[in-house]
Amino acid sequence: MQTFLYNNANELEGKKLGLIVSSASSGISGVERDAHRLIPKGDFLPRSLWIHSSQTSSAPRLISNWLKEVGYTEKK
Repeated sequence: MQTFLYNNANELEGKKLGLIVSSASSGISGVERDAHRLIPKGDFLPRSLWIHSSQTSSAPRLISNWLKEVGYTEKK
């Protein structure tokens, strides 16, 4: 992910960015720190979503709920 963010930082500046991370053990704070460092002018959503590996079967519901919580609405 760091390589993608580094290579695309200019295109992502000023865009609405949401972080969704899946991991078996480590939390999301390191990923958030790296994303903010690599895209300092990114418009990050107010909170990120961490999906623990034991929750992957619930990922669609978790993501849907998270999008509602951060106020994301689909443009029609």
